Amino acid sequence: MDWSAFHREQLIRKLSSESFDLLVIGGGITGAGIALDATLRGLKVALIEKDDFAYGTSSRSTKLIHGGLRYLKQMEFGLVKEVGSERAILHTLAPHLVIPEKMLLPLKEGRGFGSLLTSFGLKLYDWLAGVQGEDQRKMLTRNQTLKQEPILNPEGIKGAGLYAEYRTDDARLTLEIIKTAVKHGACAVSYVQAEKFGYDQGKVSSVIINDRITKQKLATQAQIIVNGWIPFAKPMVPARERNFI
Repeated sequence: MDWSAFHREQLIRKLSSESFDLLVIGGGITGAGIALDATLRGLKVALIEKDDFAYGTSSRSTKLIHGGLRYLKQMEFGLVKEVGSERAILHTLAPHLVIPEKMLLPLKEGRGFGSLLTSFGLKLYDWLAGVQGEDQRKMLTRNQTLKQEPILNPEGIKGAGLYAEYRTDDARLTLEIIKTAVKHGACAVSYVQAEKFGYDQGKVSSVIINDRITKQKLATQAQIIVNGWIPFAKPMVPARERNFI
């Protein structure tokens, strides 16, 4: 089945007529990632979102996928490598959505770490983060720096480091992840709101959902329910119910 509004009725019917291994509530980047991961592991997955997919924070980010440069100052080399490696994977898998954005780090007289230490730090950053080719850092002279950024105040400028961070379309990236999950068998539907839980022997076994378009209320059965939208959990689920994550 194609994933489109034309098949929404069939998807809603599937939500109410079939039992799932995992139900993910919240169609932002967190819920999308969980749904894709679980689907690729062979689980039968449903994903619901009460608004548009990526409606909240996942479409209102800084649009940068950071590599953790600031953590070098704190000697968090392992963290920089982990964050940078994940970013490199995203860039490899979705180069049309994860695009290098050059950053200029000016070097000024009597401030910062100086050109030698900055050069070493940026080179280490590129190595840990897996930055390749033209995206790797370049050290600029004073004249090159002022040519690169003409509106920069020239007073005290000694040079600069030019390095890459990566920009993304956060909402589209979320949608691409959901589309990939759907391609591998997930059932994903927007404008479906989780309202309350059904119980079986003291554990959550189903979710009463409200189709916000048709106003129809249905029950979705699942072995495990994951909250991909954190504020949702506290008023609805006692801590003793271990099948709710």
